[in-house]
Amino acid sequence: RDNGSLTPVMILIDKAIPALYKKIYYAKYDDFMVKPFLPEEFLFRVFRNCRILLGSKFELKNGAIYDKNSLTLHINGTNIMLGKKEGLFLEILAKNAPHVVTIQELEWSIYKDEEVSSDRLRSLVRQLRAKLPFELIKTVRSIGYSLEE
Repeated sequence: RDNGSLTPVMILIDKAIPALYKKIYYAKYDDFMVKPFLPEEFLFRVFRNCRILLGSKFELKNGAIYDKNSLTLHINGTNIMLGKKEGLFLEILAKNAPHVVTIQELEWSIYKDEEVSSDRLRSLVRQLRAKLPFELIKTVRSIGYSLEE
């Protein structure tokens, strides 16, 4: 995760140990399952986790759907067109949900080799929030951003 890999990771554990759940969450794994489990449940979770990378649409809060191919956010029959960088920002958050994406990860992913001031990403977030009819982006002060659940 620290190197920018978005490949879904699912952990299979032998026992239900609540203290382990917190470690799994902070390690940015996408999912985990406790043995025993049904094969159908395993397949469902694999497909659910891979859907993020294979599909072009992301289901967000309040039934909103983001289509990365058309850079369109569909909310209750209304289409909101996003700019390229706004769309990329939303895609990165959707792929990493429910985890926080750091400011450095976002700047590197969106702006690549461009010189970036600290205000540039905040300005992008402000523009995107202005287009949204409800709170979708959560700010984690001094760390980064995540999607509201």
